[in-house]
Amino acid sequence: MKFKTKAYLSGYYLYAMKKLFVILFFLPFLSFGQFSKGTKYLGGSVSLETYKYDTGAGMTPYNLFFSSHAHLGIFLNESIAIGPTINFNRTKIPTINPATNLFEERRSNSLAGGIFIRKFFPITEIFLFSLEGSAIIGQINRDSMSQFTESKSTIYNFSIFPAFMFLPNQKWGFDANIGTFRYGANYRNPFSEERNFEARLGQVNLGIKYFFGRSNLKN
Repeated sequence: MKFKTKAYLSGYYLYAMKKLFVILFFLPFLSFGQFSKGTKYLGGSVSLETYKYDTGAGMTPYNLFFSSHAHLGIFLNESIAIGPTINFNRTKIPTINPATNLFEERRSNSLAGGIFIRKFFPITEIFLFSLEGSAIIGQINRDSMSQFTESKSTIYNFSIFPAFMFLPNQKWGFDANIGTFRYGANYRNPFSEERNFEARLGQVNLGIKYFFGRSNLKN
């Protein structure tokens, strides 16, 4: 069994989170009535990360990380939405083959689905803060460099992230996620298990939402 822990926290981010929690304490006292029970929205986001590195041998292999996320939210009341979510991820990582001493690309694709819940805290009529938690399960497929390497495995992810949302009109909303706390498990076979915890703050991801049945803003 393998257990890995990754934490990307600094004193600056911890200070920022303390300030954020102070703001959250006062937000429930505000009410602007942006949403109502039964309001629905369709949302999604896409992220792409790639970088190259010099091997010193005239080769510049690069890593590629692509992810897409979609979800359908239904408001249970004025501030809480719940619904299904689906994630697709693709990675490409160069790895040295010990038999040839050359770089070979290791590719993986994963598809997972689950459920999420999101709590909205109004700041003004057009700006909101939110916290979202999700639980998903899926499968990851890998290119195998060896017949002894498992090419498929089951994944479980539990995550929570803060986000700010801008509502320019009744139909559209734009998200800016400012970090992620994630716990995941990767089961390759009954004898191999990998677990990860990640805390990333300051990494901004943008998303978009389209609302259905949203009432007029209250003045």
